[in-house]
Amino acid sequence: MNKKMYGYTNDISRLEKIISESMGESSNLSLIIFKNVCDQVVRLSRVCMLERGHIMFVGQQGMGKRSITELTSIVIGAKLATILVNKK
Repeated sequence: MNKKMYGYTNDISRLEKIISESMGESSNLSLIIFKNVCDQVVRLSRVCMLERGHIMFVGQQGMGKRSITELTSIVIGAKLATILVNKK
């Protein structure tokens, strides 16, 4: 994981720009970045940067949990692993 410098900002447009640039550099994600997305990326990145940090996203299918997780992994420079569960 890339330990980037963590800083504080009150400027949501600056944060949106940083996230958009990270997404454009190394991703095929096509997301519209708005305040709620920024909030989720910041929360998830804080937890992921903690030693042994864990988080669980709960919600309906198609609400963007996977996209937020992929975007956050790109922003913090982490490798994303996916577990697939097959129901028989």
